[in-house]
Amino acid sequence: MKKNQIKTAILVLLIAGNIILFFGFGNKYELSYDPERFSPEANAPLVSFKIGSNQGEVILKNEEDAWTLNSIYKADQQLVALFQRIVNSVTVRRPVTLEEGTAKVKVALNTEDEVIEFEVWGNATKTKTFFSDESGVYEMEIPGYRDYLGAIFELKPNQWRDREIFNGNWRTIQKLSVQSNEPVKIAFSNDFYLVEGINEIDSSKVVAYLNLYEHFQVNEIVSEEQIPSLKSILESEPLAKLVIESIDYSSPKEMTIYSRVENQPYHVIKTESDLTAVVDADRISELLVAPSYFRFKPKTK
Repeated sequence: MKKNQIKTAILVLLIAGNIILFFGFGNKYELSYDPERFSPEANAPLVSFKIGSNQGEVILKNEEDAWTLNSIYKADQQLVALFQRIVNSVTVRRPVTLEEGTAKVKVALNTEDEVIEFEVWGNATKTKTFFSDESGVYEMEIPGYRDYLGAIFELKPNQWRDREIFNGNWRTIQKLSVQSNEPVKIAFSNDFYLVEGINEIDSSKVVAYLNLYEHFQVNEIVSEEQIPSLKSILESEPLAKLVIESIDYSSPKEMTIYSRVENQPYHVIKTESDLTAVVDADRISELLVAPSYFRFKPKTK
């Protein structure tokens, strides 16, 4: 009986001790680092940010109408929004000790009230992302996010540019011509479109075709550094030239289509503003149709 009482007393003391430790010290424990040290305070919106690497420097600013790249080009608004979400969500996983010598990207985030500067790089296999500042080096994460976090900081300057080169559809396009071996001319007249050389048109096909140009984006804006044969492709005879007039644009939009990049499923294109890019061959084939494509074909019984 006495032994049981002693055991009970010891058990009570152990439980009481654990409770004292938990409430007396547990809630006062603090990490040696701020897990959100690289994120804007209270998820404040960015007004600008700068990323510098051996690929070049990009400066993105939130202007009155949209984000701009290096004060010259319109930026990819969705990509900028993704960047904001990433810097708001990223947290320190743990402090680490790493050797110097890895190529790093310098980053400066600007809100209305603060500037956050740090460097970013990844491991050789691109499975871990590291941020560093004057306080040390940290492995970073977004809980539940499995992709390589550093990828967005390593984009080339052109990859931040807006890839939309035209936005129109059957309600806004006034004229469209395809100058090719099988030229196509479509023009709005009275209450619908006419296709040159086609007396009885399939209106559903005309609508579907014109809607291909709604929010039309190139796959990527390119340079000779990415495609060594680019100069020779641009000097060759183009496959076709598209000219589009729309109520939304003060002057015609143009897209000249060249041959495919060797061993790649992409065509080189050039716009009236000298933007050079690639577009996947499947979408190009949808644009280069013959006039007969629009001819109405009655269903046979």
